[in-house]
Amino acid sequence: EVLKKYPNTLIQIVGHTDNRGTYEYNQVLSEKRAENVGNTIYNSGIKNQVFSKGCSFNKPLVENNSQDNMSLNRRVEIYLYAKSELVVDPCLKN
Repeated sequence: EVLKKYPNTLIQIVGHTDNRGTYEYNQVLSEKRAENVGNTIYNSGIKNQVFSKGCSFNKPLVENNSQDNMSLNRRVEIYLYAKSELVVDPCLKN
């Protein structure tokens, strides 16, 4: 409902992975993960611009040292922006 009320809000979908496998494999996987969520939002009738991006395993929430931690790092994040000048690269390390 909020996005329908504010159709100019930009939506950025960002996929993440754990660190198993190569960087390249995880990059493709993270992009597909983000695209799937982005397509779901778009197909729901939201008219906002939706962008997707994959970060491979660049930004883990926690160390990839256990199955539980790895599952936390396999995620999709959604960022909302009022205008394009505010968009940041969510894959850059802090």
